[in-house]
Amino acid sequence: MQDQAAQSRPEAAYSASYTYSFADYQASRVARRKLSPIEYAIWPWRYALLIGINVVIMLFLIWNAGLTADEVLSWTYLSEILPLYAGLIAFVALVDVLFDRVLPAWIFKRYSMANKRLDFIFRDDEIIWSSEGFKGEFAWSKITKIATLNSYLFLFISKLEAVCIPQRAFPSKDAFDHFVIYAKERANG
Repeated sequence: MQDQAAQSRPEAAYSASYTYSFADYQASRVARRKLSPIEYAIWPWRYALLIGINVVIMLFLIWNAGLTADEVLSWTYLSEILPLYAGLIAFVALVDVLFDRVLPAWIFKRYSMANKRLDFIFRDDEIIWSSEGFKGEFAWSKITKIATLNSYLFLFISKLEAVCIPQRAFPSKDAFDHFVIYAKERANG
């Protein structure tokens, strides 16, 4: 009975296999960030923005205290304020490393698919995936958004969940490029 169901299914248009790595997970995080225009625009400028906000606060405090330019530029004042700003910048950099590298690596290790082989079959009406002890399928109509980033294609099934398809899952860059066109047609069709 199961063989008859498998035989009645249409042929696969594409198939792909790869091992889901931490680099894939990080690329997925960047792709999700890219979907939020405000966050994507601010992210590369976060340190400059932080410094700018601090300069504005410092200028306000100087103006409010009624300090003259000579007093502000004196070593006495600078020796008190500069270590605070250096400490603040170092703290922000450490928090950034924590949230951008350390915590994601810790979270990734807990994923059931971490460092496991993923196999995909792409048919005209559905996507079938499988891994060690897991498998699933969903219709192309469930794809809410498609994003490409570097050598990845992301098929978003929600704002936070995406199927990550790296170029290395295909035999060549040309095969990957053809698949990207196919996927965009299927998801939008």
